[in-house]
Amino acid sequence: QGSIQHRTARLRHLHPRACESHSGTSSSAFDGLPTRAMATSASSMPLSSSSSGALDVTETASKQYRAMKKFVAFPFEYHQELELKIDGLTSLGEGIGRVQLPPSVMANQPKPAKPMRSQRRRASKKDFDLVVESATAAVYEDEPELSALAEDNKADANADADADANAPRPWVVMVPFALPGETVRVRVYRNCRSYSQADLVEVLQPSKTRTAPVCALFTQCDGCQYQHLDYSAQLAWKTQQVAYLLERAGKLSDLPISAIIRPAVGSPKQFGYRTKITPHFQYTAEGVPEIGFRLHGTKSKIVDVPLCPIASDAINEALPAVREAAVESNERKKLEVALHKAAGRRDIRNRMTGATLLLRHANEGVVTDCKVQVTETVGDLTLAFQAGSFFQNNPHTLPLLVDHVVRHAVATKGGRQCTQLIDAYCGSGLFALSAAKYFEEVVGIETAKPSVDSAKANAAANGIKNARFIGGSAESIFAQVPFSGQDTSVVIDPPRRGCDQLFLTQLLNFRPQRIVYVSCGPDTLARDLVVLVNGGYELKHVQPFDMFPQTRHIESVAVLELNEEDVDETP
Repeated sequence: QGSIQHRTARLRHLHPRACESHSGTSSSAFDGLPTRAMATSASSMPLSSSSSGALDVTETASKQYRAMKKFVAFPFEYHQELELKIDGLTSLGEGIGRVQLPPSVMANQPKPAKPMRSQRRRASKKDFDLVVESATAAVYEDEPELSALAEDNKADANADADADANAPRPWVVMVPFALPGETVRVRVYRNCRSYSQADLVEVLQPSKTRTAPVCALFTQCDGCQYQHLDYSAQLAWKTQQVAYLLERAGKLSDLPISAIIRPAVGSPKQFGYRTKITPHFQYTAEGVPEIGFRLHGTKSKIVDVPLCPIASDAINEALPAVREAAVESNERKKLEVALHKAAGRRDIRNRMTGATLLLRHANEGVVTDCKVQVTETVGDLTLAFQAGSFFQNNPHTLPLLVDHVVRHAVATKGGRQCTQLIDAYCGSGLFALSAAKYFEEVVGIETAKPSVDSAKANAAANGIKNARFIGGSAESIFAQVPFSGQDTSVVIDPPRRGCDQLFLTQLLNFRPQRIVYVSCGPDTLARDLVVLVNGGYELKHVQPFDMFPQTRHIESVAVLELNEEDVDETP
């Protein structure tokens, strides 16, 4: 925190105008709010100013400001200030406001640039993936909500054009740290094809749901997005965002989404809940490295985080010693590089690269070795896994999530209960072993052999004999399953990127009676639900769970059943 204050003070000294938004702000919760300028350390910012006091982009060699040379001055000038009413939040945690633009301004909109190669490659998969428009994808890849917002922009504009050719057109502006219902003053730093991005300068009329953030580094550390938002409002907005993504980004508007989406289940603990953190640091040849998380508004710069309020107490107690070890590692690295250079060696070890630390709070205490076996207790199960592998990081909400998944995997339909369970993406066997006592036979499938070995060991350690775990190849994931999809429930818990087309095709061919889909990415959940619904399944409900309070992330459980006309009633 001290280094952040030092850099801020030096930046103000070098270029006061670049930080003028940090003085006179009406909301004390935003003192020291970082802007684009503050995101770059002062040592790498040879800023200069013109006679008017504005930034002179052409005279600076700073990498941070190269993008300004390519700034598209439509519909706003660079650093143009606007007064906005914030209407909502994106799933990135940014406030959304709209500016009414006259048709004469919209007539001057430049033609979109040719998409980059990566964007064209994504567009070639449009039959399966949601296609994000080129301007959106260049800034926020894999965020289809922004594409939906762009569609809203166009739909609103077209509707206004039909009503009155001279009517103003709405233009979306996204503002970090602004809340719905607030009136704010913002400064534009980027114009995209269908929306603009701006920094928050001043909160003119705060929301009733605004609260003081607990962390002194909030708005600087990029780990949390909602510490300034009341927790009940966090849950309400997360529920609404899941519904929005399913209805708009997922093209599921024909379904009664408002009835299908249930209110988000909150976490019993809103702070001190997280049992795993992975601080980063960059080896530096001078001084002490900053150890923490990404600095807001940057892609790779680190803000020093000596304490994390959302991490468990045990992790925060262990963090100082881990940070000290990282500093010692940096000193050894500097010595190693100096020796290599003195010996004339020019191999890769001469580079001062970065590193990621691990602090995992488990039954054994706080572990920092990613290969060590640790255990977690969930309900009446004790599960072992490698400390560095995936396991849910909120043990306070996890039992609620597991109970919901198990109940709906077991649920009967017309008096007919599923007797077999498949846990795809089973990991160390959490869902398979939790549900095993309700099924005659359980099969867990995982492509990673270490996870299969952990799941087998967990079944033996917990005395569960009706569950077996197999390693499946991506091309034939259900080939070794000894039963058919009839009277079978399938639980899937894929990574954030969701299921690939190959898996979904095999799942639809297997034709299970019921699917329970656990997702940590509502955008990819929406994408995959389109495939499953079009493949003959009925979406019964979606239940969000807040596994990550104070952040924009949300876990969701979708329950689907095979449509009646697709059910084989033969005994």
